[in-house]
Formats: sequence, C-alpha cells, structure tokens
Amino acid sequence: MKEFEFKSAGISVVFRGDDLFLSAALLAEFEDRYVGRVSERTLQAMLVVAQNVEAIRYRAGEMGELATFGTITSWASTEALATETNRRVFVWAMSQYRRKLVKLTGACLEWVNEFGRKGGRLHGHFAADRWIDLDFMEEAKILSGALVGRCNIEALGAPGYLWRELGKGVGRRGLGFRLMGALGDFRGRCGMRDFLLDSPMAECRRLAWASRSSAAEGYGETWEKARELFEWWLAGKMWLGEQYDRYRETMVGFDCRKVGDAWEGEDQSLDVGFNVEDFEQ
Repeated sequence: MKEFEFKSAGISVVFRGDDLFLSAALLAEFEDRYVGRVSERTLQAMLVVAQNVEAIRYRAGEMGELATFGTITSWASTEALATETNRRVFVWAMSQYRRKLVKLTGACLEWVNEFGRKGGRLHGHFAADRWIDLDFMEEAKILSGALVGRCNIEALGAPGYLWRELGKGVGRRGLGFRLMGALGDFRGRCGMRDFLLDSPMAECRRLAWASRSSAAEGYGETWEKARELFEWWLAGKMWLGEQYDRYRETMVGFDCRKVGDAWEGEDQSLDVGFNVEDFEQ
C-alpha cells in the first residue's frame, strides 16, 4: 500500500495494490493537467488506466518485448454509430475482438473505448505487452464476427495515450457498457477499488448524503448541498477536521462548480453521477 497527494485540490490517494508503477513525473503531469479540472471519479479512472498501462510497459520490458498501442475501428459509418443499438453492437464486437486477440497471442491488454470528437464516432484503443502481428489482428476480426474494421498497431508512446483520453472524453457513464478494462494476469494490475481517493469535497459529499431529508432525494440535489458545504469550508466558516483542513490554504480560489467529468450531457458543470460509495473509507 502506498500513499500520495494532489495538494492543489486537497486530494489524498491510497493505492491498495502491491506494485505502484506511477512515477513522480507522471503524477506531476496529473496534477498540472487534470487535478481540479475533472471529477474525482474521472481522476480515479485515469489513475487506474495509467497504472495498468505502466504495469504492462514494465512487463514488456521484463520479457524483452516491445509494448504496443493498438487501435480498433468499425466498418459502420459515424452516422450509423450514432444510434444506441449500433453502438452496443460494436461495443460487443470490440469486446469479442480483444478476447480473441488475447487467446491467439497470449498478450495482456489494458483497453479504453473512445468517442471521436467529430460525430462521436466510437472506436477503441489498447496497450499490449508485446508486438502483435497484423495476421493475428485480422484473424481476431474474423473470429469476432467481422464487425471490426481497420486495425493498427504501433509502439506504445510515453507516457501513454489511453489515460489522457479518459481526461478528454469520459463521463459517458450510464450508457450501459464499460469504458475501460484489462485482460490478462500481470503484475501491478488494478481496478477502481485499488485507488482510494479522499478530499474535503468528498467529505462534504458524505455529510450531504447523510443529511438527506428522504431517500427520494437524488444525486443532483445532494451534490448542491455538498457544494454549499464545501464553499462554507473553503471560506473558513466550517471545520472538517485536521485531516481535511490542512489543505485549505492550498485550495484558495478553488471552484468546485467547474469540476465535472469531461462529458456529462449538455450540462458539464455538475458531476451528477457521483456515487458516495466511491469515496467511502
């Protein structure tokens, strides 16, 4: 278990896995580019993907292999993928494709489903612990139902594209399919429960959730209460305890109203899908 902090947003992180592969330089990039700009739920997901990608990179080096970066596209047009039914079909096809590819090659993968900026075209990326010949990629396409179109493989760059993409394009939770995942047994592999994030904002969420007037009160209303509590705390009108109050000076000017997922429907100002269980001790 290892601990680190993102002091600019008062976020403390506990990694409950055995091997943390996130370097100080990588965490500094998180702090500079994403902390305080994406929701804590999104930040948690980005840390998971970054950890798995770096673990795969390490595994490739140990085996004397080249870590690679793959792309999966669809035969369907952007317009066709705009429908929910077609998106689900292609998500299923990508899932089958990755599993067939792993079975054919023995590779370990970390993958992300991505939505293009133009038209929201759905496609996928993955990091692998070895070079994968195009023959295997073509065979996996056939075995998965031939819904997958053009595929590409290249060397995995540094520090990695997959977790950065989560910072630009996730927030599409609630669509009924997974946005990321890992395949294979590799040292350092982790999931959402392996990164425990806590912060003054998370504590305000817990307090707001505990003070709900009824079980029918939704996440949106509870978030508004949590935001008010946070603003009182930030102004010094409320104390949460030394565990959280020690961050107040580093968070002067912090505006929680601007912190939300990169895509949460038309209104990007609220992280309406927060789950209090994500922040429980």
